[in-house]
Amino acid sequence: MQKTFNNFGLSKKLVLNLKEQGFLIPTAVQECSIEPFLEGSDLIVCAKTGSGKTASYLIPIIEMLSKEEDACALIVAPTRELAQQISQVFMLLAKDFNIKPALLTGGKMMQAQLRRLKQNPRFISGTPGRINDHIARKTFPLEKIKYVVWDETDRMLELGFFKQIENILTKLPKEKQSFMLSATFNKRLINLASKHLIEPKIISISQGNEVPALIKQETIDTTGSYKLAALEKILKEVKDKVLIFCATHASTREVCNFLRKKNMLARFINGALKQKQRDKTLKDFKQGDFNILCATDLAARGLDIEDISLVINYELPLHAQEYIHRIGRTGRFNKKGKAITLLSKADKPLWKEIKTFLATNQEQTPYDLKENFKQNKETAPLKKQVNQIKKPEIKKEIELKKTKAKVKVLPTQNLPKEEEPKTNDFWGIKKVYVGKPVKIKQDTPKKPLNKNKFNHKKFSFKKCKK
Repeated sequence: MQKTFNNFGLSKKLVLNLKEQGFLIPTAVQECSIEPFLEGSDLIVCAKTGSGKTASYLIPIIEMLSKEEDACALIVAPTRELAQQISQVFMLLAKDFNIKPALLTGGKMMQAQLRRLKQNPRFISGTPGRINDHIARKTFPLEKIKYVVWDETDRMLELGFFKQIENILTKLPKEKQSFMLSATFNKRLINLASKHLIEPKIISISQGNEVPALIKQETIDTTGSYKLAALEKILKEVKDKVLIFCATHASTREVCNFLRKKNMLARFINGALKQKQRDKTLKDFKQGDFNILCATDLAARGLDIEDISLVINYELPLHAQEYIHRIGRTGRFNKKGKAITLLSKADKPLWKEIKTFLATNQEQTPYDLKENFKQNKETAPLKKQVNQIKKPEIKKEIELKKTKAKVKVLPTQNLPKEEEPKTNDFWGIKKVYVGKPVKIKQDTPKKPLNKNKFNHKKFSFKKCKK
């Protein structure tokens, strides 16, 4: 028999809210993660896009926050749009629970967020940058956080948020429960989890390179100059919602302007737009005010937009993993979808990498991950001890009595001598043949003025009359 949400021991109010939103039978990731999280275990979950990962942590968090009045939950997401979507889904599922939410993202007024934090919210979602800003201002309720969720952790690491994530983790209380979600398992993620998670349960629903079965994939060979014409031909036959992925901000604008000239309802979204513009574009696209959206990889992860029948890769992504997230915007919730990729000769090498990634199983099994996790836990303190022993004292401080300044000097005994670059001093310009010439001001002493010297400027001479 299939499990229902009643089997998890959830409150009647929460089960009713789930039914209202169409959550009747839990998905595979929800079935595997809700129960252990309710029991108090830390989790690392790997599941493909569109598998219901957001509800897998929102459902147990709402249940636990309803029972603990002083506890708070923090959800960290890589993009503003995903953080905002998580907050919206939470408000739907937590209806009549009296749990105040707060959204902390860039592009929003800081004063409005400060006012919201003063109201003691218990569900906080945001991006790493803005959360760190509030921590630095000492306006973030660190001591109240009991549940932490890291959504799309692999994407956050790709975007360079490692230091910001580390800063948040070190500032949070030690007694907390963590839920780490990722589309792929990698060494950086395991190293991060081994430092901050306590004996986590590792759940792998599917491999990161698995394409959903309901998505039909096609490729069209074109040339670079004919891509726009090929795109126009495809879109003439489509009336449903279409998502077109481009590699750069300029490409989204160029493709959108071309389609508008052909009398098509198209708009674009990228990271260069203001947050208000991005929010309005997504809202209008969901409502059906226009049917063609040109986007960068900003829209490749986490966004749940219904009825996208077609995804077009106008330009290929830089990373093979992003291809799966792009086409995963269609074929969601057991609906059929289609993905078309336009290929020129320049795209062929990158397309080969994507094909090999899809064909081979590059991810680790949960058993291998557990072994790596144990090894990292055991070797972490040993590595610190070795570094402390082997680290030489390189820098020395010398106090100069005359200037009373501290100067840091590096020892030159063991360092290899580098050849000095050839220079040519002439007219006060030092030409270094390694890079660009740099003008150096010479400190020449000023000559004292000779008062007895005749100054002809003070005198004027008149012509003599003949």
